[in-house]
Amino acid sequence: MNLQLGLTPSGAFLPRRHDRTIERNKIDFVCLDPFVKTHGLTENDNNQMDQVIEFLANFAIEMNIAVDVPHHTAKGAANPGNADRGRGASAIKDGARLVYTLTTMSDEEAERFDRRLYIRMDSGKVNITPPAAAAKWFKLVSVVLGNGNHLYPDGDNVQTIEQWTPPETWEGLTDDLVNRILTDIDAGMADGERYSDAGAAKARAAWKVVQKRAPKKTEQQCREIIATWVKNGLILKETYYSLVTRKDREGLHVDDMKRPGKVT
Repeated sequence: MNLQLGLTPSGAFLPRRHDRTIERNKIDFVCLDPFVKTHGLTENDNNQMDQVIEFLANFAIEMNIAVDVPHHTAKGAANPGNADRGRGASAIKDGARLVYTLTTMSDEEAERFDRRLYIRMDSGKVNITPPAAAAKWFKLVSVVLGNGNHLYPDGDNVQTIEQWTPPETWEGLTDDLVNRILTDIDAGMADGERYSDAGAAKARAAWKVVQKRAPKKTEQQCREIIATWVKNGLILKETYYSLVTRKDREGLHVDDMKRPGKVT
């Protein structure tokens, strides 16, 4: 479906033929890719971008559909899960209900893989559902169309993606196991101390809780799991008064609303 919005600095409209096409074909999902091609306004102007986003939100409500607008990121280093990496005005991100980032593998992640074939999707902003406890990975694969003939025996291939799970680090971490680990972290230690994600932490090291529940994970893998949960807000850092050191120190708590499988 070729959807072109009529957008100007003074207003917005959608040709009625698009409404009829959506209704006639019972379309429930519309993807506008790329976002910049759906309007003729200034991408860095917050007021104009707010107008575009408001129009799309109203359009989705009126037609009872979901609208997805893939958007380019700004120049600079990749930062998975950072909703502010989107190009242009912040109103684009602010007006969205769900924002996800797509990032290729980093050099470190790709030590054993061809980084060009793997993409990770991270929660950047989620207003209507808990963020994912970990990134979702996808692999680029080639699909044979089987349209070869005697003049073109090999036929064509098209590229698509399939979901892919990175080996080892997140393998075997079911929602039930993750929730048991999170419960242990949130309960704290027997002496009242809170666990810590600090690199130099010893007895309070949160990565040890992961390893206790998942003994086959290495220390590095367990540290990566804790770091991911802290980054996406599943685990929070809060100040508490330590009866052991008799002073305030930082410890970890779990945001129960973001636990895997939690429905709000």
